[in-house]
Amino acid sequence: MTEDDVTSRDTESKWDRIANACEDAVEELNLSPRSSTPGGVFGCFIGPILVAVAGLHAVVLRKVAIYNPFFKIPGRPTLIATGAAAVAAGLALVAVGLFIHFRSYWYQRDAAVGAVGMVASSLITILLAALSGVLLICRHWGP
Repeated sequence: MTEDDVTSRDTESKWDRIANACEDAVEELNLSPRSSTPGGVFGCFIGPILVAVAGLHAVVLRKVAIYNPFFKIPGRPTLIATGAAAVAAGLALVAVGLFIHFRSYWYQRDAAVGAVGMVASSLITILLAALSGVLLICRHWGP
């Protein structure tokens, strides 16, 4: 490590350090959009809004059908989540919509904002999906 590296690290703001770490994570996980990635109005706005609206629908109704693609009859729900599990699953869908929006729109405009948004929405999605799963397990196989 050279002296210039130490002084540049000291002058870097906290936001810059977080943004750089998130940009490195996005590049390492190969999540950055390619130039051939379709964006436009659908990829940047309409698609994420549709996913977020589906999540908000589950939150408001407190009920969501969880589909299994390996089920023998396509389109039949394997499990209906209600209550807190449905709210967590719905909020996870909202976070997925945010991830798509940050990847398609913000990463093209400002890589730092897009990278931080992608990392944050990914972590929120994982946390809420795990919470929803735990709540489903406790409800259906608990006492």
